[in-house]
Formats: sequence, C-alpha cells, structure tokens
Amino acid sequence: MKHTREAIGVTYDELTTLIGSASLTVGQTYKITDYQTVHYLIDGDGGDVVLEGGTGDTVVHTGNTEALVVTALTGEELSPIAYSEEYLYDIIHYDWNPNNWLFDLGFSAYDEAVVTGFKGVIYYREDTQNNNIFGYDFRNVMNRRWVLDYGEWTGTTTYNFADKVQVEGDGLYMSTKNNNTDNAVSATTYWDKIVDYSNYSYWCLNSGDAQDIEDYIDSLTFNDSEGSYEDIVKNNIFTTNKDNTDIGMSPTNSILDNNVFYLLDDGAFNLSGNKFGVYFQCNTIDGNYFNNNSLGNNCSSNTISRNFENNKIENSFNGNFIGYSFDSNIIGNYFQTNTIGSGFGKNLIGNYYQNNIISDGFISNIIGNYFSGNDAIGSDFAENSIGSDFQSVEVGTGFTNNTIANSFKSSFTVDDFHNNTIKDDVTSINFASMTHAYEDYNCEVFLTANDDYRLSYFNASDVLTIVATTGMK
Repeated sequence: MKHTREAIGVTYDELTTLIGSASLTVGQTYKITDYQTVHYLIDGDGGDVVLEGGTGDTVVHTGNTEALVVTALTGEELSPIAYSEEYLYDIIHYDWNPNNWLFDLGFSAYDEAVVTGFKGVIYYREDTQNNNIFGYDFRNVMNRRWVLDYGEWTGTTTYNFADKVQVEGDGLYMSTKNNNTDNAVSATTYWDKIVDYSNYSYWCLNSGDAQDIEDYIDSLTFNDSEGSYEDIVKNNIFTTNKDNTDIGMSPTNSILDNNVFYLLDDGAFNLSGNKFGVYFQCNTIDGNYFNNNSLGNNCSSNTISRNFENNKIENSFNGNFIGYSFDSNIIGNYFQTNTIGSGFGKNLIGNYYQNNIISDGFISNIIGNYFSGNDAIGSDFAENSIGSDFQSVEVGTGFTNNTIANSFKSSFTVDDFHNNTIKDDVTSINFASMTHAYEDYNCEVFLTANDDYRLSYFNASDVLTIVATTGMK
C-alpha cells in the first residue's frame, strides 16, 4: 500500500492521546508499533470465559506484536481500514476504541472495562492470497480445548448401542450393537470410530465436560503445527459478526468464534471452498477434507470428523457429533444434538432432524420434517423415502428401500426390514414378528375400512396375497 506521507510511529497509548485531544493530522498515516491482539479465552458455548483451574483468575492471551498502519480521517477519527507490515496482503478492519467492546465477552469478560493490555480490536481480516475471510484476528486469537470425558474401553464391560468409549491415542468409538462384550474397538461390526485421536486428542469444548481441566491445549483457529495453513486452507468465507448482527445472540457473546480446525499437511488443498453463516462458532473440526460446504447461520458446538464435504446445510446445525465421511447431504433447519456414525451421505433431509443416534451407513435417504428422538438407528439405513414425523423409532441393521408415510412413531423393527411401503400412520407397533417384511419381495402395509392393518404382497405365482399383520391392530 502506498501512502502520500511516511507513517508516524506511535504506541497505542500515544495514538489514543492524540485522538483524545483531536490532534491527529488529516490524511496522515500512523504506525501502531506495539499492536497486539489481547483477549480473554472463551470457555465453550455457555457465554463464559476460561478460569485458571476452573475457579481461578480469568485467562488472558496476548498475541504476537504486529505493527498496524492506520489513517486519520479527522483530528479525532481513524479510517477502519488498517494495514499490517507483516502480512502485506491482508485486508484488516481495526477499531481502537475500548468503549465499543465493553459488551463483548472476549474483550471485557465480567468487568465494565476492557481487558488489561487492550490495544484495539481487529474485527475483520481477509487473507487475500488464500482468499479466506474472518470476522476476527484469526492469526492470533487462541481457543482452548480439553480431553473428552469418556471411559476407556475394557473387555469385561458389556456395552449397548450408542455407548461411547475412548482409546488413548486412537479415538472415540460408539457401540453399534447391544450386549457388546469383549469385542475390541477394531471389530467394525460392533464399533464405529466417530472421532480420531491419532493426531489430536483435544476435542472437548467446555471445561465442565473435560476429563481433566488441567489437561488442555490452546490453539489458533487453524491448528497449524506442521505449517500447513498456507498450503491447504483456501477460499473460505466466515461471515463476520460485527455491525450486522447482535453479539448477544452469539453462542460466545463475542466476535471471537472459538472454532478449531485440526490440520495435517498431506499435500492437498483439503480445507477449501466453504461458506459459513453468522455464528459459526464453538466447533471442533478435523480439517482434513473439509471442502465445498455451505452452512447457514447459527451452526455451532459441533464435533466433526474428517471428510466433511459437499454439504448444503441451512440454519441451526448445533451440538452434533459427526463421524467420518459426512458427504453430499442437503439438510434443512434445526439439525441438532445428533450422534452420527461414519458414512452419512447423499441424503435429502427436511427440518428438525434432532436427538437421533445414527450408526454407520446412513445413505441416499429422503427424509421429511421431524425425524427426531430416534435413539437406535442401526447400520445401513439406506435408500429410504421417509415422510414427516418419524419419531422415537428403533430399527435394526439393513433398513433399506422402504417408503414410509407421515407419522411413524414409537415403533420397532429388527434387522433387514426392507422393500416395504407403509401407507398409513403407525404408532407403537412392533414389526419384529411381521416375517414378510424381512423377505426380498415387496410388501405394502395399509389400513382397511375397518381400521385394521393388513400386509399385501405378490407370491411366487404372481397372486396378490393379503394377510393379517401380527403385532398390529
């Protein structure tokens, strides 16, 4: 950037003195020689800050010293556009005024004054070389993560579906079966690995949920231990919070997003082409192959494994555990508080997909609104067309090629329920004894004029056969 006058070097305190006395020279550039991003560390998504040991002093992070060049518009006003002498191609928006940050938790915490050492705030930073846009100083802001608090796997414990165990240095696993005893986590029939610890072990967002509050790391937005940011993070837009939103609606009560992307340098541009709405905050993400996603507003507090790609997600994607290979899904609003196994792909999902526990292989389904409270969806739930209100249902493995009408509630199927069409509302039905529904021919369940359920199918002689449905009215 060329300036008509050589920048005058000043400290932050000297600059604020000039502003306070309206002594800036119009058009003059000033180099803030001691600028540092100084902020409180955000604790999770509960609108709090990190305390030493959980009860001690607030934890303050001071970033690297980075000279910023600003321009005077009047004797007491600066242009918001600033320039870094270290990162010449970054576009920076800077605010010197502490009064503007008294209600941002990252800079004022519990006090009615800003954090000690405050030297202004970078509230927009665009890396033009890599085409990444952020609403805060992503190059210096730190975020804390702890170890998740799940028990270690043991061969003597009996686990049931959805129970979680962790193996140090390996990962977090979810049981995919009931009565799971003495099956090592390497047995993929019984366990699905939903978070990988082989490179990073710190996935816990909130100190209150940590295994040990003293065992943590402080990380940049892109955990860049191998220097891979410049090579693999490209073309990402994080919608900025300042000026166009209410900070009080933010999960962090701050412009600081508290996201961590874990990176590995494998030679590929593997975190690229993503667009994030407002309040994409408090997420912990394996950044390997996190590509070409569009996420709406208020997508927060998610734990996401690798190969999260090509998804289009609307607003309020919150509080989910996402396993490997969440790929090519189109999802509506309020996808919340789900545990998702590996291989969740090519699904078209409506609104209010909530409080579900999904095993591996949920693929190529069309799902209506209110798919919720299903706490035992077995492996290989695939190629189904499901209407609205699929709720509180337990299904075994191999629930495939079924067409389910609206309102399928509080019901139960065993393994290999496939090729069925359910035409009418179903509530509190045990399908386990409906043997035809588990064969390889097509079946249709319907309601008669007498309000009785019947099952129809064509037998081997191509004769339409109608039978009573055991276990149904």
